[in-house]
Amino acid sequence: MISEQTIYLENRYRAVPDYVEVNEKDFVEKANGMGIHGVFSFYESQLFKQNKFNFDGQRKIIAQRRL
Repeated sequence: MISEQTIYLENRYRAVPDYVEVNEKDFVEKANGMGIHGVFSFYESQLFKQNKFNFDGQRKIIAQRRL
């Protein structure tokens, strides 16, 4: 989903964004549609952090700092 959002922003603004965020609800729905449940443990994983993702529980978003 971050990739999709990045492509959209690149096309819209003609520049590579350094920060991208997606709604957690959309992410969970897409994961569930793929048969993946319980994504909260993924938010704490090393893979999630190594790829510069961050989950903001208050704002209910998943963000990635691209730089």
